[in-house]
Amino acid sequence: MLILLSFLLPLWFLPFTQNILGYPKQVLLVIAVFAAFGIWLAGQMRSGTFTLRWGMLHWGAGAFLAATGISSIFSIWRYGSFWGWPLDIADSFLSVLCFAALFWLMSQQKEVRVIFSMATAFLVSSALAIVFAFLQFKGIFVLPLQSLQTANFQTLGTPNSIALLAGILVPLALGLSRSSQMFVRIGFTALALVLFGIAAFFNFADAWIVIMVGLGVLLAFEVSNKREHLQSFGTSLIMILIVVSVCFFFLRDFALPGAPSTPAEVSLNYAGEMEVIKGMAQENPLRILVGTGPGTFEFAYSLYRSASSNNSLFWNTRFSGGVAEGPDFLVTHGIAGFSAFLLLIILGAGFGTHWLYSQSAARKEVSAPKRVLKTLAQSSRIARVDLNKTGSGEMNMGVQEHALLTAMLAAFCAIVVAFFLYPGNIILWFLFWMLVGGIAFFISSKEFAFAFSRSPFVSLGVSFALLSVFVAQCGVLIIGGKGYAAQVSYAKAIHAARENKSQEAVRYLQSAVKQNGSVDVYQRELAQLFVIEGNRIAADSSLQGEERAQKVGAMVQGAIAAARKASSLVPENVANWNVQGVIYRNLIGVVGAENFAIESFQRAAQREPSSPFPWTEMARVRILQVQAADQNKAGAPSDERAKQVDEAVTYLGKAIALKGDYAAAHYLLAVAYSQQGKAQEAISKLEETKRIAPNDIGIAFQLGVIYRQEKNLPKAAAEFERAAILNPNYANARYMLGLVYDAQGKTLEALIEFEKVEELNPANEEVQKIIANLRNGKAALDGVSAQVSPLEENPPELSESEE
Repeated sequence: MLILLSFLLPLWFLPFTQNILGYPKQVLLVIAVFAAFGIWLAGQMRSGTFTLRWGMLHWGAGAFLAATGISSIFSIWRYGSFWGWPLDIADSFLSVLCFAALFWLMSQQKEVRVIFSMATAFLVSSALAIVFAFLQFKGIFVLPLQSLQTANFQTLGTPNSIALLAGILVPLALGLSRSSQMFVRIGFTALALVLFGIAAFFNFADAWIVIMVGLGVLLAFEVSNKREHLQSFGTSLIMILIVVSVCFFFLRDFALPGAPSTPAEVSLNYAGEMEVIKGMAQENPLRILVGTGPGTFEFAYSLYRSASSNNSLFWNTRFSGGVAEGPDFLVTHGIAGFSAFLLLIILGAGFGTHWLYSQSAARKEVSAPKRVLKTLAQSSRIARVDLNKTGSGEMNMGVQEHALLTAMLAAFCAIVVAFFLYPGNIILWFLFWMLVGGIAFFISSKEFAFAFSRSPFVSLGVSFALLSVFVAQCGVLIIGGKGYAAQVSYAKAIHAARENKSQEAVRYLQSAVKQNGSVDVYQRELAQLFVIEGNRIAADSSLQGEERAQKVGAMVQGAIAAARKASSLVPENVANWNVQGVIYRNLIGVVGAENFAIESFQRAAQREPSSPFPWTEMARVRILQVQAADQNKAGAPSDERAKQVDEAVTYLGKAIALKGDYAAAHYLLAVAYSQQGKAQEAISKLEETKRIAPNDIGIAFQLGVIYRQEKNLPKAAAEFERAAILNPNYANARYMLGLVYDAQGKTLEALIEFEKVEELNPANEEVQKIIANLRNGKAALDGVSAQVSPLEENPPELSESEE
């Protein structure tokens, strides 16, 4: 079972879901490990004796599992930290529990053949997956499903993670080639060269560091273990590959002919991650001790990131992971979890190296065959060396064991370095635990045996454990099945939404929520789809007034209910509060909507204090509230109106303090000045913002709007023309430019602009009416009521829904 799992996991995926890699691999991992654990328990029952082996690495693995469990208990979102989806699958407690069980099962094996077969199966399978990824990037598609015929689909993750995996496997393959069997040696060496070549095509700097570390460790073991079967060719090959790796590392911009084009990856840097850790330590000592919870890096980043990150191009990006797995672990698992992680690394590398050198020393010092046998038997349960079979044509088990542990230690050192250079994934973590389990197999020297006939409590305990594993596996299968069905429905909803089939998308997402109502993503996306569907119904001229009102009202109620449900499921997720706030903001005019919107954005500001977005949206709510009151004949009391505008100015001051060049905040501040009757202040503010960001298309557009409102048509035209130059497909800018041209009497120029707008929005009836007016010699807005929305810059959860 373990060998099959090792082969299947790198290649495994399930189509028809939004997350076709992480979640399916976790399901396979859980099912296979639970089954293997149950088989092992059943074997113990059948033998009549409960036997277990223990070593120092077991203490490290236990500490790691315990630290992950404690961090999950104190997690920002316990559900996500336990199950993984929709957070980091590999980091979840369920995945770590399975990894720990994998480690245990490997350490309890009786034959080295199983460990060797697992390493070989994973190596071969990963090599196949890496070659598949290379072909995908080259545009050579081997899978029949059209949805999978894209360079973005890989079974191993991102291009850089694929390069890292190839780098880790190079020393593993070369180490396994130390076997005395010629055909095995040739096969593993060829595999190592293929992986090295693919790493060269990707040419990822971190991958070269990993390769150099792994090969360096392998070379150190080779040199320190000079014995009669030392292979000069293999040692020379390792040296050559190290030199080539150094050359590629310093030639980072060099690309081999025919190298595939891979998408760029954006990630947080070490400085940004250290700011998050510093913020955790200052704000909440408990969090720095136990972390924010497995998989919750995105929440931690929102909560603790520095305001200085607003100066970067990716200020509006919420990173789901940091610069590397090591520092990420400190954020999500705290000092306790990070210390357990380091302990496991130190124990694995230290005791594995000690065992390896002790065996080498024993072989050098002992000349009598019986003494060799005795020494090996005392230190390892699987060392059975036939001293009469040391010729080149015979398999020497001592040599194979030494080669296997050497390969695993070299790969282990490589993957540890990789974890401090790049984020991990479920494949890298599986390999990490497989290597730890393989090392534990060799060094676990203590053995305990309990006969069931003499220990009834042990028999009862094993029986209970076997029953528990069976029940747990059934439960996981049921929950996992429902989760997969929900993901299928969610993927269908996303696909329908992208094709503008909002009604169909709503139906699929409602199905996903019914199958798994504990995931806030489903509820949040459903809320936004209800809004889109409500807008579609409102524009449907085939519906009668009362029927349309009822259906729109049902969509509004559905949107509010789904948004509130998402916020209640995961109140620490700022995305839920932003979506809820925007939904209430769009309902301004309904009694109490503005207060709910303000409250939602205040919650968002608490969970992302460095973001200017919620403060800007609070100001927008007050500005829109004043606009709605001004359109009402009765109006609002002057004191209340002035108070609302003053609140908007205060909110915008906080937003600008966080991000000085935030275009939306500067524009709304200009609108607030205009509502206060300070037209010149409004223009001055936008001109000042224009100097800060001369190529900001939004500033050009909004400055044009203000100039048009102030009847300064030449300057308005100049700004809209500038916006159209910055983005020729910016329909709003061309729309407003057409209105200005029409007001200036430039009918032909106005007609040209609106025809371009029609090309960008062919189904827009308002634009078609304007074009008809201009062609008939009428004013552009004759019989047309046009409104221009204030500039908006949305966070990811809103931007994604609009795609």
